[in-house]
Formats: sequence, C-alpha cells, structure tokens
Amino acid sequence: MKKLFYLCLILFGITGCNMTTTSPQTTPKPHSSNKSAVQNPQALFTLSTQNRTFEGKHYRLFIATPKQHSSAKILYLLDGNAHFPMALQMIDPSLPLPTIVAVGYPTTGAYAVAERTRDYTFAASGAEFQQGGGAADFLRFFSDELQPHFITQVSHNTATPVKQIFFGHSFGGLFGLYSLFQQPQRFDEYILASPSLWWGNRAILQQKPTVFANKPDSLTLTLSEYEQNPNADPQLDPTRRARILQRRQGLTVEQLNIILQQDGINSRFILIADTNHGSSAAPALGIALQKAQQK
Repeated sequence: MKKLFYLCLILFGITGCNMTTTSPQTTPKPHSSNKSAVQNPQALFTLSTQNRTFEGKHYRLFIATPKQHSSAKILYLLDGNAHFPMALQMIDPSLPLPTIVAVGYPTTGAYAVAERTRDYTFAASGAEFQQGGGAADFLRFFSDELQPHFITQVSHNTATPVKQIFFGHSFGGLFGLYSLFQQPQRFDEYILASPSLWWGNRAILQQKPTVFANKPDSLTLTLSEYEQNPNADPQLDPTRRARILQRRQGLTVEQLNIILQQDGINSRFILIADTNHGSSAAPALGIALQKAQQK
C-alpha cells in the first residue's frame, strides 16, 4: 500500500492541474497543495479494506471513514487500488470529510485490466469487445449490496440526507455513463473522466433513454488536452496519435456534453490542460473530491 501512495503522489506531482472549462461555472481548484493530509491520512480517517464476493466475482473495497468533521456524503471511486491512495493524498482536512468507498480488486497491481474490462463495459458486438459486457451485473453490485450498506452506515451519524457521488476514469467513466442512462438516480453527482466512448463502436448512446425520468444533481465530464488535440502532446508517437484520432471519430466527450444538456441534464465539460489520458485522472479526481467536500 505504501508503494501505491508514493506512486500516486509522484503521478499527481508531474501531471499538473491546469484546467479550462466550456461552462461559465468556476473551475474547481485541485486539492493538491494540502501537505498535512498527504503526510497523515490516518489522522483523518479510519482506513479499512473488505473483500467481497458478488455473483462469483471477487472485489476488494478500500474504505475511509472520517474520524471527525464528517459529512453526509459518500464518494465512490472505481479502480480503487489506484485511486484510493491518490484520494487520501489530495483530501483537504479543513473541509467536511466524506466517506470514501473505493471499489478495487484483490490484486497487488494498481489496475486489474481483465476485471475492469469485464465489469465497467456494456455488452457489445464484435470480437474486440468480447472480454467486456458485465456492466449490468456490476451496477447490481452497487444497487443491491454496496449502496444499501454504506447509506445505512452514514445515515446513523447524520440527520442530513445522504448524497452519493461517483467518480470513474476511462472505462470507469464509461460505466458511469451506463449507470446514468440505466439508473440515473443511482448517484446524485457524477464526475466522469475521459470516458471510453469508443467502446462498442460508440454504441453508448444506444443505452441512453429518450427521456430521463430522473436526473442527477450534476454531471461533470472531463477530457485531457492531449486527447482533444494529440498534436499538442510533445511525447506522442504516431501509432498512439492515430489511435486517439480514430477513437475521437463519431462521438466526442464534448458532443456528448451538449447532447446531455439538451436532454435536461445539468452537465458541464472541463478540459484538463497539459495532460494525456492517463495523467488527467489525478486532476479529475481532485474535481470529484471538491464536489465531495463542498459545504
């Protein structure tokens, strides 16, 4: 776990967090300058892990329960093995503390590639998509097991209605869209970083309802600068550039933001400057943390 803390701290330090937004709303300031939280997150939270099995699939939960100054907010993170230690480094101890529930896998690696592909993606035709398709089952893991447990836990400590916030990056962002389209009330706020819209040959819009019967409080979509404009990336090789351009065809995050605004979703788009697909995860997580710590 200590290795992951240092890895995430280094990652966050080198990415930078300059952000621009197409929305008139103020761009959130990342939580990166808070040194006391970086040094001792155990002073703020009781940290624990739980191994869970759901429908034959194995998960590891990384949980941070505030010791004091707790709020009625729960922040759910996907790719928990990587994003949980990163979030602990970025928390602002001067603000109300959310309960953090990071869903990961029983592995020592930062990312469980096969498992996240299985769980975070919806079923799609084509040989290249056959390793995915488990999003419906994974959403049921949230609705039937995780959320009832943690809502009850947080409700015992506050009379304020519990607010649930979701963060996912890449395939995790795609799963967030799947949840929004299938069960929009599942979470109150969504922060979806660089969602993999290319999955299923951009079939995600087929999951979208014609009319949203329920709407979340807010949706934030982020994208790295070098995904929007790969020519600006000084370290990009031609193969990676061609892949990015190909995946941007048909449906972009910017276009999706406009579509969802037209559907009445309180959606905004944020472009994260000087980052690529991977390095934009940390500043996007900072946006989610600011949402989770708003008074």
